[in-house]
Amino acid sequence: MVEVVEKTVFEGVISFMRDLGFFKVFLPFLLSFILMYAILDKTKVLGTDNGKPDGDPKRNINAIASFCIGLFVVGSQAVVGVINQALAHIVVVLLVSVFFIVAVSVFLKEGQIDFASTPYEDWLKFFMILIFIVFILIFLGALGWLSPIWEWLKANWKEDFVATIIFLLAIAAFIWLIARKEE
Repeated sequence: MVEVVEKTVFEGVISFMRDLGFFKVFLPFLLSFILMYAILDKTKVLGTDNGKPDGDPKRNINAIASFCIGLFVVGSQAVVGVINQALAHIVVVLLVSVFFIVAVSVFLKEGQIDFASTPYEDWLKFFMILIFIVFILIFLGALGWLSPIWEWLKANWKEDFVATIIFLLAIAAFIWLIARKEE
């Protein structure tokens, strides 16, 4: 006999919010508005109240510009789709990163490891670069560009120009590793 699972109140709330467009309109609008406002406020690109670089940013203009950009974002279903798909994957990557840190810290004494200390700086930089590359790949996948790039690389793997590009990238990485300044 199959047991019927009843729908909970919270599932009903999430379902209602999904039907209302909360996840496809309100949250992407709020996210884009907040990010744009923070960037405009921090950079003071639209000017300051007293006209001097150290003055307070023009918050009313920043808010209006951020509001318009937020509306443009939710006005485009393609952009909202990319945001929804990419954010879901980014959250998974961040959760895996946090779980990894928790798993490592279980085996250590309290205060034994400081990821920002000198012995771990290189590892921290490595993981930051790795996560940045993963984020780029996630956004390329959400835009639908990752598959064509991968298929093109697979089809042209043995061509001279692909091997040359890979070789030049490897040389650039090698030169960067040798020429970087040690602090």
